[in-house]
Amino acid sequence: MNKFRFGVVAAMAFASATICLAIQRHAHARVSEQNERMSQQSRQLMQISAENERLSNLISRVESSQTLSKEQLTELLRLRNEVGQLRQSGTVKVQLQETNAQLRAIEAKAERQLTEAQSAPNYWRKDQLAYAGYSDPESSMKSLLAAMNSGDFTGWRQSCTPEAIAQLESEWQKHGLSEAQQKEQIKAMADMLMSSASGFHILDQKTTSPDETTINLSFDGEGTARKFVLRKVGNEWKFHDLRPLQKSFEYII
Repeated sequence: MNKFRFGVVAAMAFASATICLAIQRHAHARVSEQNERMSQQSRQLMQISAENERLSNLISRVESSQTLSKEQLTELLRLRNEVGQLRQSGTVKVQLQETNAQLRAIEAKAERQLTEAQSAPNYWRKDQLAYAGYSDPESSMKSLLAAMNSGDFTGWRQSCTPEAIAQLESEWQKHGLSEAQQKEQIKAMADMLMSSASGFHILDQKTTSPDETTINLSFDGEGTARKFVLRKVGNEWKFHDLRPLQKSFEYII
């Protein structure tokens, strides 16, 4: 992990988590709001459908006349304008229906995927995360997530390789951050990664060497996956690097 990589990855994680969280929070509100708007428009359209027909009939009668007075011409133009507005209302209704259907599909897909994830044998609920030691990569991953979820600065340090800590400390020293500021930065980074997820499960685990493995971890409820590189330090597995965020709505690896 080069000098700036941890900071760049954190920024990417923040942007992605923030966007996903915003989408999830606003999607349901938008569906409810548009449902109400469509109901109102449906009632309005029912009320003006008869008026639409009346205006069309009036236009037909006026146009069938051989001559038009100035008043009749003015009335004709007004009626045409009203009919055009009524037709536009119908177009807006169709557009709202299409948008509403898309939002419902996104919401249903997210709920379905979360339900599937929760039924996975290796699903970890965020509110039940706890220290699990570092004897194997999976246990180490649980311990890291538990420390991040609880804001445990000491637990976070114990979950990382010396190289990962050294690189981050180098950046802290460069910017003159106090210990309190360092803790706040780690807490903020943890919140960026954890806030949108309700649980986690391992999508796959690839061993690249006897002392290094990569865990592809699904952040369930957020619709994303992140790859954590862990290295063996003595007899313990520790977090070493975080790979770029990837979408996992279909759990593409």
